[in-house]
Amino acid sequence: MVINVRGTSGSGKTTVVRGVFKAGTAEKLFATEDDGSLFGKQSPKPEAYRVDVDGVARPVFVIGSYEQVCGGCDSIGTQDEVCDRVRRYAAKGHVLLEGLLISHLFSRYAALDRELQPTRYVWAFLDTPLELCLARVEQRRLERGVTKPLNPTNTTQKWHDAHRVFAKCQAAGLDARWVDHQTATADVLAWLLGGQ
Repeated sequence: MVINVRGTSGSGKTTVVRGVFKAGTAEKLFATEDDGSLFGKQSPKPEAYRVDVDGVARPVFVIGSYEQVCGGCDSIGTQDEVCDRVRRYAAKGHVLLEGLLISHLFSRYAALDRELQPTRYVWAFLDTPLELCLARVEQRRLERGVTKPLNPTNTTQKWHDAHRVFAKCQAAGLDARWVDHQTATADVLAWLLGGQ
């Protein structure tokens, strides 16, 4: 199963992933020369994590680095590289991915969804209210010492973009779900446990 958690800034995407980390035992995975993923470069940050969760038969591979407060697919250089990692790890177990940039892309990830069939691909859209997203973004800024007032335009625009992508997923017959932002980690774990 591939679970693609989507939402705007402050929606709780990274919180879901960190909740999955806490539910199991996480191991950092670094790229190696022999797997062809370094392209001659050495990366000091993990390319993914292997998470073993009790009751989940296959390992869960979380794409991207979480060495910073935010991370995931936004820590990866290109969308091609994101898709390559999803392909590689989907052959070994479940995959969990999230990122602000991928949350607003449809065509590339719809193609990946089709390519990976019959592996189940879930588009998990967080239903976090816009006002809560904005409050969380503002709180992060304050924690970093940014006192300039937040311009809500970008976050608001991306929040609406996610809704448009959800509609495209539905129109294409993809497994797109609105996920309660308050129970999202538990929902993702239940899907992994039940294969749904």
